[in-house]
Amino acid sequence: GSGPFNLNSETIRLHATDAGDPTAILIEANAAGSGVNIYGHDNVDILSTANVNVNAGAGTINIGNVPLLPIANTINIGNALSHVNINGGPASIIMTTDDGEISLSSGTGAINIGTDAAAKTISVGNVTGATGLVLNSGTAGIQMASTGAGDITLNSSDTVLIDSAGVLELNSSAGVISIGNDAVAQNMNIGTGAAQRVITIGNSTDASECILNSGTAGIAMTTIGSGDVTINTGS
Repeated sequence: GSGPFNLNSETIRLHATDAGDPTAILIEANAAGSGVNIYGHDNVDILSTANVNVNAGAGTINIGNVPLLPIANTINIGNALSHVNINGGPASIIMTTDDGEISLSSGTGAINIGTDAAAKTISVGNVTGATGLVLNSGTAGIQMASTGAGDITLNSSDTVLIDSAGVLELNSSAGVISIGNDAVAQNMNIGTGAAQRVITIGNSTDASECILNSGTAGIAMTTIGSGDVTINTGS
């Protein structure tokens, strides 16, 4: 008939014995606008010794979004023995919260982002308001590498501070090292901290050369107390 079909009992069990029929138990609503609802006052468990497939044809698969139950839910996927794959195909995968935190943890396992061998742009953070980016590392350090013609660019509209408790080196194997080479009228200080140190510029290897230029303000060389100013030239 065309009317509703109701089953009312304290316990309802459906059991199929045909091991060769993949649709031995089939619940279907194929009329336009019809649907299938499964509701339990307690838990609703779906268990299988093989796969559990949830498909929606051309529609959307929603989990935990029933408007009739607008309550705070915890949605758990997998367990300590599970392997979880999320594949968006050619479409995007978007994870959002309403001002909540998103945490990604892996115990002692590695966390890889964009490590597949395909050219892409990987963006982290934004420049809106008080947005901050914190990058921490333990004793294994931080490595930043760029290959080929790829540059590493650091820009700040405020201060850039580089401090080291150990050696701090700046080298280039195939190009000039330039410091203060932009046409900006700002002073440069080298070794001006109030601490005893030796400041060395240049070397005496082969045809090495040291050029010291000045504009109309001249060049000032000052030594305090018994310190000498010595200029030597080899013959």
